[in-house]
Amino acid sequence: EDLYHRLNLLHLTLPPLRDYPEDLPALTEHLLGSLRRRYRLPKAGLSAAGKARLISYRWPGNVRELQHELERHLIFSETGLLDLELLNSPHPDPRSHEQTLLNPEWTLPDKGFDFEKALHSLTDTVIQRILNEENGNVSAAARRLGVSRDFIRYRLDQSTGK
Repeated sequence: EDLYHRLNLLHLTLPPLRDYPEDLPALTEHLLGSLRRRYRLPKAGLSAAGKARLISYRWPGNVRELQHELERHLIFSETGLLDLELLNSPHPDPRSHEQTLLNPEWTLPDKGFDFEKALHSLTDTVIQRILNEENGNVSAAARRLGVSRDFIRYRLDQSTGK
């Protein structure tokens, strides 16, 4: 534990790209410029549909995913106008169960529902949010949630497949 605290001198928190949709167009232009120079391609840009898809996508892979998507579309584009049609929009969020459970408008689907999976997913999401707010401090997160540190560690191990 002492070694961890000695090495854990600087905390950097990188906010997810999806939290800053207003920055996406400028970042996209910068990345497109770099990609055009790398591949010696003429000027290319986003169509209106491409901009809409860009903003509505959840970007779980953050900036690296954005760069890879732009590169893929730029290489396969015949017109230079990128629609980002290969980008799933809206992106199917792997945590969709807790997204719906937290929504007061949500109703149980007719086709059935895996409640246990949704409950585990929701639990993991709440734990991760509190851990992020507490800068990874498991003890502080456990106090806020009213559970033991062992419970949080167990849930973290389960969610990472350990």
